[in-house]
Amino acid sequence: MTGLDLVREWFRFAGDDLFIAKHVINDLYPPRLEAACYHSQQAAEKALKGFLIHLTQEEPEHTHDLKELCNLCIELDGAFGSILAYCGDLTGFVTAGRYPDELPIDEPTAKAAVSKADGVYAFCLAKIPELQQPTP
Repeated sequence: MTGLDLVREWFRFAGDDLFIAKHVINDLYPPRLEAACYHSQQAAEKALKGFLIHLTQEEPEHTHDLKELCNLCIELDGAFGSILAYCGDLTGFVTAGRYPDELPIDEPTAKAAVSKADGVYAFCLAKIPELQQPTP
C-alpha cells in the first residue's frame, strides 16, 4: 500500500464515521445522540491523523485528544488554528455518553458535534489535493 493509499484509507474510515454520525441523528427515531457524538469525534480524529500521515509519512502518536492532534497539524500548517476550537469541543466525546452512568447528551449538542466534525473532515480533506475528485 502506498502512502497515499494509506491516507485515502484514513479518510475513508473518517467518512464512514461521519456518515454514521449523520445517519443516527437524522434518520433514526429516536435519534442516537450519544452515538452521533462518538462517531463525530472519531471522524475528526481520523481526518486529522490522515492529514498528519500525508505530510509526515509517519503515523502520529496514539491519542484521542483532538486538540493535541490539531496542534501537531498547526505546526505543519498554521491554517489549522481555525479548527482548533472545534477539535477541543469534540475531544470529550471519545468517552462522554459512551456509558449509562454518564450525563445524557441533548440534541443541540449532538447536532453541533456532527456539524463540527463535518467541518474538520472537510478542512482536512481540502488540504490534500491528491484526494480531490475531479468534477465531471
